Order: sequence, then C-alpha cells, then structure tokens
Amino acid sequence: MKYIYSFLAVLLLCYTMAANAALITVEHDKDQYLFGETIVSKLYISDFNGPLTAAMLSFSVNGGLDLQQWQISDAFDDGAGDYRFGDVVGGQLFLEAYADWAASLVALAQKQSNRFLFATISWRALQSGAFTFSFDQSYSGVLDETAQFNAVTVQQRSASVLSVNTPTSLALILTAVFVAVSFRRRNS
Repeated sequence: MKYIYSFLAVLLLCYTMAANAALITVEHDKDQYLFGETIVSKLYISDFNGPLTAAMLSFSVNGGLDLQQWQISDAFDDGAGDYRFGDVVGGQLFLEAYADWAASLVALAQKQSNRFLFATISWRALQSGAFTFSFDQSYSGVLDETAQFNAVTVQQRSASVLSVNTPTSLALILTAVFVAVSFRRRNS
C-alpha cells in the first residue's frame, strides 16, 4: 500500500509539472538565408497560467552560426524596473529576466497577456545547412506568481543557410579574356 501512495504522489507531481509548463516558440525572420546573412531569431513565451515573474533559458546552436547580439524584452518590468542578464559560457547562451520582488502582478499580467516576446537574438550565418537550437531543459524554465519553477517545452521552425555557388577564379579570368578579345576585335 505504501508503494501505491508513493506512485500516486509521483504521478500527481508529473501531472502538475506538465500542466504548468510554458511554451517557448523560436521564430526566425525567414526560413532560408545565404552565407554571411544576419539571422534574427525571436523567442516567445506562451501557454502559461497567470503572470510570470521570471524566465531562464539556456541553449546552444548546432554550429554554423556566429552570435552577434541579443536583447531581452521588458516583459517583466511592471514600471518599477526589472533585472535582465545574458552571458555566453562554454558555447551556451544564458538569458534570464526577473521581475522586481515588489512588482505588481496585475501590471505583469496585463503586459504579458497570453504570449509575449522574451528575447531577440541576431546571428551571422557561417556555413550552409540546417540549424536548430538545443535547449538545456535542466536550466530553462519560468517562475509563476508564487515563485514556483515550471518547466518549458520548445517549439521551433527549421531554418537553413544556403550555399551560394560563386564562379571560380579560372572562370572569371577566362570570361575577362573573352570580353577583352571580343572588344578588341570589334574596335579593329
């Protein structure tokens, strides 16, 4: 009987954690990019109950992108200020935002509504291929109005960097010689 209660407690805990999970949506400004182009990714938070008082995200990219800059939104600022942190450590980008401890939950609820922009990140494409973000689920999450940590799930569109075929040096030289010879024959 003791094991049944333990099992039910674990099952209830798992159900409660899944019910409070927020959704992180990663959206890019386009689906395809060229080598060297700037990629703008926006991270939105949605599907949460009540106002959130903090969000923490940690993720890495599977390669081929160079981080240019990031900006965390003011979604946790009720008008009296908030705390925003970002850092790159060991190839992972850590983004955190916290409401002030005395923040108005009503103001946060109005500002966050059902979905809000958490951060905007700019990357430069360094190699061709598809890219995705790998979120650290042990670190990433949100705090609700009671400061309870809730897990997040991630939804992201795929995007890719296309390689551009550039003419080789020999082809450029031969084209230049052909144009020069044609021009010289026409003028003779």
